[in-house]
Amino acid sequence: MAILDTVRLALRWKSTSLDTEIQRYIDWSRAEIERAGVSHTVATSDTPLIVDCIVQGCLKNLSTDERIREAAGESFDYQLDAIRKSARIPGTGQTPGEVTNGT
Repeated sequence: MAILDTVRLALRWKSTSLDTEIQRYIDWSRAEIERAGVSHTVATSDTPLIVDCIVQGCLKNLSTDERIREAAGESFDYQLDAIRKSARIPGTGQTPGEVTNGT
């Protein structure tokens, strides 16, 4: 399943009319992961840890329920910190700060 579909499902949105906005927050979440010091290769991977962090970032910004936004914000921050501190990201074989292929 594409990450856009995963986020739309988490938001419980069936319509694709807001896919541009969803994609903007997917990109924002990936940028925040990189800004935290995680390599571009890891931040753009679709491993479960990265995908879940991105989903939480999107819920934090797009949910209409205040409780969900708050919980997702805390989850995003926690997961982002855990990914940043990880020795290795499962499925990538890289440490968060590694840079490969010139990226």
